[in-house]
Amino acid sequence: MTTGYRELAAILRTAILQGEYAEGTTLPKQDEIATLHGVNIKTVRQAVRILEAEGLVTPVSSARACR
Repeated sequence: MTTGYRELAAILRTAILQGEYAEGTTLPKQDEIATLHGVNIKTVRQAVRILEAEGLVTPVSSARACR
């Protein structure tokens, strides 16, 4: 079974909330996330948009910083 964008968002959300990505740091590049989780870039973008809507990440000059 492949990872969907909602599942990827849940994985990233957990990592952020558990402190794997500290506030003010940036997430890995989208292509790195895609490779790590075996998904395509579109899936990563959709997952990150969910995290943005939840206020967990914010776009910062073409990167995503954790809040």
